[in-house]
Amino acid sequence: MFLRHGGVEKSEWWRRQVEKIFNVLHCTDEQTVRLGTFMLEGDAKHWWGSVKQSWEESGTVATWENFLEAFNEKYFPDSVREMKEVEFIELQQGRLSVEQYATKFAELSCYAPHIINMEVRKANKFERALKPNIRGKIILANLKTFSPLVDLAMKIERDCEESD
Repeated sequence: MFLRHGGVEKSEWWRRQVEKIFNVLHCTDEQTVRLGTFMLEGDAKHWWGSVKQSWEESGTVATWENFLEAFNEKYFPDSVREMKEVEFIELQQGRLSVEQYATKFAELSCYAPHIINMEVRKANKFERALKPNIRGKIILANLKTFSPLVDLAMKIERDCEESD
């Protein structure tokens, strides 16, 4: 739960975890900053100390939005976000099982929400990158929602493995 060392995945995971807590607790903006920064450790804690001091000197208000802007600048720069977006765009099932592909798809999809901003677009993106032998059978079902599509792909994959 605590951010000890850098790393895009750890940083993004940490942010999502603390925001889940904020939502459950119905935190105010001030509470989110106080609680979120309390949960930092190691380098991130030292980083926050210098940012906080700079903000106090400049009169910058400590809002969660301002915190995230500074946090992303430090731990998740634009170049990395763009790289993750490209990774999502280019994602193919390849040698992954359908379950592994679906997991990777879900992990990377948060970096490109504009690409899958509708259920049908999400399903189509997932379907297009499936292995041809699975995709060919999926297309016949003409599914427009993600979860049933993944479920069917897993069943088809299992059926193909049993047939071999």
